[in-house]
Amino acid sequence: MDAFVVIAKEPQGGFAKTRLRPLLGLDGAAAIAEAMLLDTLEAVASAARATSARLVLFHDSPDGQARMRERRGSGPFELLAQPPGTLGQRLDHVTRTLLAEGCDAVVVVAADAPHLARAAADVLPAVGGEVVLGPCADGGYWAVGLDEPAPIFDLPMGGDDVLAATVRCARDAGRAVRLLEPRLDVDTPGDLAALAADGSLARAPRTAAAWQALVPAQPR
Repeated sequence: MDAFVVIAKEPQGGFAKTRLRPLLGLDGAAAIAEAMLLDTLEAVASAARATSARLVLFHDSPDGQARMRERRGSGPFELLAQPPGTLGQRLDHVTRTLLAEGCDAVVVVAADAPHLARAAADVLPAVGGEVVLGPCADGGYWAVGLDEPAPIFDLPMGGDDVLAATVRCARDAGRAVRLLEPRLDVDTPGDLAALAADGSLARAPRTAAAWQALVPAQPR
């Protein structure tokens, strides 16, 4: 059985999508974050439907489990709280934990790319030991897949060279690397505007509706 993991911050004002705050304010940023999370969960569940995969919502903050369970509703995702540590340490923790529990492969999808999440199954490794990455235009990645633990997360995760550094780590460890097509994720209001303008945001209907409600002058 494979595992599909959505890694997400709790969509509270001042905690999630803070780079949206200057335009949208605390409540607006939280509304977009919640819409993105729900779109991502739905898309990943759809992508995993044909594989009878294990579905996990890997959430931060740890004390928000009840609130995250309410947001998840009756969906198929089990909740797993993120432990303390850097983002890299958390990614390493969840992949190692699920692989040790018997999952054949683990795909971790970020909640800030709801328009891409239906492609989560493309991130499953095709050969043993392969590391699969979904690159973002800003130098990071929106998803990672692996079928055995890999030393690829022990690096700073906030810069524009995260993808390149991750690829180097994987190849230094003797792993094959497969990269999907680079795509735009959502970090700033400009990203949302660009995705709305080119039609990509239509694949994330709750996010599109929240964006249009908050900034109605943006292209539809």
